[in-house]
Amino acid sequence: MDLFQIQNHEENNVDKIESKMLEDETDLLHETLSTVFPNGKSIKFDSHKHHVPVILLNMLKELFEPVLNQLSIELIAANGKTTNTDNVLAELAKFNEAVALFRRDNPKKQLLLPKHWDQSTCTQQVAQKITEIAKDLSVPYPKKLNQHYKGFSSETYGETMLEQIGSIVDELKLNSSDVFVDLGSGIGQLVCFVAAYSKVKKAVGIELSSVPAEYAVSQGMYFKNLMTFFDKQHGEIELIQGDFLHPQFHDLICKEATVIFINNYAFEDDLTRRIVFELLQNCADGTRIVSAKPLSLPRSVASRRHAMSDFGSMSNSRTLRATESNVSWTSNIVEFTLTTVDHLKLFKSFEMQKESKKSANSKVKKVGKDFTKTSLKNKKESK
Repeated sequence: MDLFQIQNHEENNVDKIESKMLEDETDLLHETLSTVFPNGKSIKFDSHKHHVPVILLNMLKELFEPVLNQLSIELIAANGKTTNTDNVLAELAKFNEAVALFRRDNPKKQLLLPKHWDQSTCTQQVAQKITEIAKDLSVPYPKKLNQHYKGFSSETYGETMLEQIGSIVDELKLNSSDVFVDLGSGIGQLVCFVAAYSKVKKAVGIELSSVPAEYAVSQGMYFKNLMTFFDKQHGEIELIQGDFLHPQFHDLICKEATVIFINNYAFEDDLTRRIVFELLQNCADGTRIVSAKPLSLPRSVASRRHAMSDFGSMSNSRTLRATESNVSWTSNIVEFTLTTVDHLKLFKSFEMQKESKKSANSKVKKVGKDFTKTSLKNKKESK
């Protein structure tokens, strides 16, 4: 059975986050929540993390009303700040006992699952909910995470709302042949959501900063265990701490990735230049890049490189559909740009110009011939 990776969050100093793999420490993960899904797996959790049982109890209350009715039990909702942990654990134990009794007395009968949750694939709504629960479990103190970041700069943390990512997944029609890479993935929320909703072959997030990268590892483990608990399929996920400009990621980004996401809204021009010249212009034809700002560079920045300074000459761009309140850092709607790599664009352009010029010359010649014929005809008639 897979176990959660539990992350210790010290309220007074977020930089002292300690991430522990507890797969071999089952004595600490002594509490269990039974699954109600036919092929799902129960999950173990650490009851010493007060927020974890609280979130799990409220998850049951919110999502499993048909199940609770069928089990003839009522659970008391928990408040993260005031509810006693022992009371929360007692509610979860009551649920586990009711599930066990139902299965004992009804070995061939299935519990009534909530709408949209009774299939192995995730709707957008289901994928979003599971991702949000995983985030809540892994980030109990969001304000502490936000305090880690500098002011508005290339390291600023801002979330793209999952509704917007869902719209992008639909518009790009991502599927099992795609490899999705998020450059600057923060706590890994988008990577988990894309893996759940689109079922891409692989979803990878690369985050430079150590604190959100620690949270991301925790969220990834919670996400995988929740997907198993809910008996849901998902693409492979990898959440990595590192500098995506490092050569070790070159093949992943330039050769393997089919879709790249970059929240470059606050990126400095020099970072954008490096991303374009060191990575994106080397991507394979057809690679699709989604960015919070167009990837075109100010002339003063682009001119630092001469031969390939215009990324637009080897790509095609258009604006993607925007959802309401689609980002966390502004109340304004941010328009995301889709840029598709096309190394033959310049050649095609030259060929089109050549054909256009050839066609124009043909028309001129034809007009000239027609004029000559008309002139000769007029001369004959005048004689």
